[in-house]
Amino acid sequence: MIWMAFLGAAVVSWRERHLRMDVLVRRFPAPLQAVLRAAELLLLAGLGGFVVFESAGYAWRMFALDQRSNTAGIPMWLPHSAVGVGFGLIALIALWRVVKAVRRGRVETTEPAP
Repeated sequence: MIWMAFLGAAVVSWRERHLRMDVLVRRFPAPLQAVLRAAELLLLAGLGGFVVFESAGYAWRMFALDQRSNTAGIPMWLPHSAVGVGFGLIALIALWRVVKAVRRGRVETTEPAP
């Protein structure tokens, strides 16, 4: 279930269906929206990378200690690594969108979900 949650978060990011606080941003002029979208993508990539770094360290400690769950005996590095993989995918999606925007010369703003 943990893996489904974090892989699902990556799918939600890919589809751009995550919760957004953009009520005011949609009222801004298009150039300002593009700047804010670029800042959002860069911040998302940076924070995702930070979570990957921290999560990988924690999962590695669980692996090194051979920590297992009390009831099922599952190695705890498996569920903890889901966090890093999910956020790593989110960071890669954000970076991919930044690269795409640089190649096109413009940042696309997202439309509200129907």
